[in-house]
Amino acid sequence: MKVIPIRQDFKDTNPPKVHTGYRVVSEFIGILWFLVALFWPVLRWLFAIDVTFQFFRMLIGFSRFGLYFDGLFFLHFLFYTGMICFVTSKR
Repeated sequence: MKVIPIRQDFKDTNPPKVHTGYRVVSEFIGILWFLVALFWPVLRWLFAIDVTFQFFRMLIGFSRFGLYFDGLFFLHFLFYTGMICFVTSKR
């Protein structure tokens, strides 16, 4: 049986390229997450009050305008839950 020796001097002549765009987007999301997480106690209350206001606005405006305010309430609620997921997802 013939044994092939393994070289010990692994000098990578072509290091993997890190895309600059990926790094910029990653840094931007990290800074955005930090700022949102820093102000999250205040933002959470403001978003909750906003969603509650949109809910009551939807209930009152349903008799006059139909389903227009349902979409607004849904978008505000979706944004609020998205922000909750965004803040809690970073480790």
